[in-house]
Formats: sequence, C-alpha cells, structure tokens
Amino acid sequence: MLVRLGVLLRASGMIAKGADKIMQLQHKSATTNGDLQLALATGAIMQEFKRDVDGALYRYKMANIYESSALWNNVALCFASRKKLVGAVSCLSRAKYLNPFDWRISFNLGLLHLHLGQYASSFHYLKAAAATSDGYPLVISLIASVLESLKDVQGAAK
Repeated sequence: MLVRLGVLLRASGMIAKGADKIMQLQHKSATTNGDLQLALATGAIMQEFKRDVDGALYRYKMANIYESSALWNNVALCFASRKKLVGAVSCLSRAKYLNPFDWRISFNLGLLHLHLGQYASSFHYLKAAAATSDGYPLVISLIASVLESLKDVQGAAK
C-alpha cells in the first residue's frame, strides 16, 4: 500500500514526497526479497533522481523476479546509461519477448538502434512504437529523423 502511495505522489507532481515514502518503505523492508513493485519504484528513483545506477541494479536483482518486462526495460536503461549498449539491446529484447505490445520497449529499442547507427532496425522498432502508442509525437519525429538518415526525404516529410 505504501508503494502505491509513493508512486501516486510521484505521479501527481509531489516527487520528493513520493520518493521519500518509497525509500522509507525500502529501508524498512531491506531484507524482503521478491517485491517487484517496490524494487521497480526504488530502482527508478535511484536511476532518475540519485543517478545511482549500481544501487538501482542491486534493487532490481533483489526483486528476484526475472519474468517482468518492466524490470528488463529498467535494467536496459541502466546499461544504456553506462554506455553498455549491446547489453541494453539484449535486455530490451528480453523485455520485448515478455511483452511485445508495450510501446515504451519498442521506443527504447528504436532509440538504441538509432544511437548505434542501425537505421533500418531503428525504423522497425519506432514504427512498432508509433503503432501501439497512438501517435506519440516524439516517436513520429524520430521516425522522420530515421527516414532522413536512410535518405528517404519524401517519407520523412510526411
């Protein structure tokens, strides 16, 4: 229940209060393994606000649940922030296998492939993200950028 409260506070704009509630719960249950929601919440706070990638990876490991697409997505973002892009692509591929219809996973895969200069793969994943995200504007603009890199100026203009 406290995890849900912390996540709701964080989502409603009270970021500091939400982070404090989640971290309080994490410190109280430091020995508890297997709580995926708590691990995802504390790991996300450590990644975003504290920039502690090692601590976030430790929290994800402590969840002891490895069949979660959200967990693999967050682990991939940790690897990407460390510039270990092949590991990040591997984690995102696992997340995509577990949940093929989550547009955020496809979006992250598209971004990584764009960063690696693999424009055709980037287009593939960004197009899948656009199809499942109801036309999120950033996805559409990245598709145009990828098409321009692929020398398809007419497609990029559309």
